[in-house]
Amino acid sequence: MTGSQATVNKITGVQTGPFEPIVPTEQFSDLKTSLSSLQLWTKYHYSDKIAYKLSYWYEHYNTKDWSVEGTVNNYNPLENDTISQLLLLGEDRLDYDQHVVWMSVNVKF
Repeated sequence: MTGSQATVNKITGVQTGPFEPIVPTEQFSDLKTSLSSLQLWTKYHYSDKIAYKLSYWYEHYNTKDWSVEGTVNNYNPLENDTISQLLLLGEDRLDYDQHVVWMSVNVKF
């Protein structure tokens, strides 16, 4: 992604310089996501008609997004008045660890 930027007065928010192309080292960072998931389960046949199942599920999700974290290439902090015509929703990063344990009973009729 490429674009252009102009110098902005941090106090007044008024543009003080002309728009110039963003040099390659200052381009917007890529959006990066990672998902790790592990599922384990075991089944115990109590009889011909009844079976118990125990399961565990772990999931880890991580995102790196310059528009939410407020950095471009991890060195240029964005402030509220850095990009004057850009309005974001103010959301949080989607980072979570999820642990799920469940037990089920299967009965054949």
